Amino acid sequence: MMSGAMPSIPLPYGYTIAQWMFFFFFYSFFGWVWECFYVSIQEKPPHFVNRGFMRGPFLPLYGCGGVMMMVVSAPFQHQLIWVFIAGFFGATILELVTGILMEALFKVRYWDYEGKFLNFHGYICFEASVAWGVMTVLMDVLMHPGMKKLIALIPEQVLGPMTNILFFLCAVDFGMSFKAAIDLRNVLVRMEKLAKELEKIPEKIASTAGTATAKAATIAKEAAADTLTVAKEVATTAAEAASLAKEKATEAAVTAKEKATEAAVTAREKATEAAVAAKEKATESAFGTREQLRYRIYWMKQASVQDFFMRNLMLGNPGMKSEQFKLQLEELKKAMNAQRLELKEKRRNRNKE
Repeated sequence: MMSGAMPSIPLPYGYTIAQWMFFFFFYSFFGWVWECFYVSIQEKPPHFVNRGFMRGPFLPLYGCGGVMMMVVSAPFQHQLIWVFIAGFFGATILELVTGILMEALFKVRYWDYEGKFLNFHGYICFEASVAWGVMTVLMDVLMHPGMKKLIALIPEQVLGPMTNILFFLCAVDFGMSFKAAIDLRNVLVRMEKLAKELEKIPEKIASTAGTATAKAATIAKEAAADTLTVAKEVATTAAEAASLAKEKATEAAVTAKEKATEAAVTAREKATEAAVAAKEKATESAFGTREQLRYRIYWMKQASVQDFFMRNLMLGNPGMKSEQFKLQLEELKKAMNAQRLELKEKRRNRNKE
C-alpha cells in the first residue's frame, strides 16, 4: 500500500547484535559486488576491478548504508514514497559526511561526482541520491524480507562466532588499508615537498652564480689595487733611478714596468679562474642536488606502486583524485600503470616460451 501520510514510529526492531553485524557484512558484500560490476564494465577495455577502500570483498560504506536504510525506512514500512525519501536523504548525508572526512584525513577523494547534475563539490549528486533511494525501496521490498527469513534459520550459536570471525578479518583488512591510505598521503606530501625543492634549484644556481660574479669583481678590484701599488713602486723606482746613470735608470724602469704588467695579468687570470671555478662548483652542486631529488622521487614512486595495499588501493579506486596533490597522484598512477604493462609483457613473453 502506498500512502502519503506520515506513519508512526514502530517498536524496537528486536534484532540481536550478531544479527545486526550479519546485516552489516551482507550489505557490505552486496555493495562490493555491485561496485565491482559497475566499475569493471566501465573500464576500457573492461576488466575486473577490486573496488573499494579495503582489499577483501567488503565495502563498509554500503554496510553502514544498508543498516542505516533499515533504521530510517523501518518507520515507513510498506509506504514506498516515504521509504524512497528516507533512503534518498539518509544515504546522501552518510555519503557526504564520509567523503568529507576521508578527504580531510587522507588528502585524497576516493569517489568524485564532479560534472554530474546537481553535485555538491563532487561528494554527492542527484543521480547517486536517486540511486540510493531506489536501492532502499528494492531492499525493503525484495531483499530484506528474504534476509529476515534467512537470519531466523541461523542459530545464534552459529551466527555469533561467524560474525566475530568476519569482524576480526574485516578489522585487520581495514587496519592495513587505513595504514596504506595514510602512507599514500605521506608519499604525496613528500613528493610535493621534493618537487618544490626542484623548482627552487634554478634560483639557487642564479643566486650562487651571482655570488661568484660578485666575488670575481672583488678579486678584480683587489688586483687593480695591487696594480696601482706596483705602478707607484714603478714611479718611485724611476725617480730613484733618475739619480743613477741614464742606462741604469732606463733598465730599472723597464724591469719595473714588466713587473707591473706581469702582476696585473696574473691578478686578472686568478680573478677569472676563481669566478669560473665558483660558478662551475655552484652549478655542479645544484645539478647534483636536482638529480638526488629526482632519484628520491623515483624510488618513492616505485616503493608506493610495489606496496600491495597501497597499489591495490589505487587500482581499486580508478577515479581517485586529489585537489592538493593532483600532479603527484597522477605521477603515481602513471608509475603504477607502467608497472602493470611491464608485468603483462613479462607474462606474455613467459607464455610464448
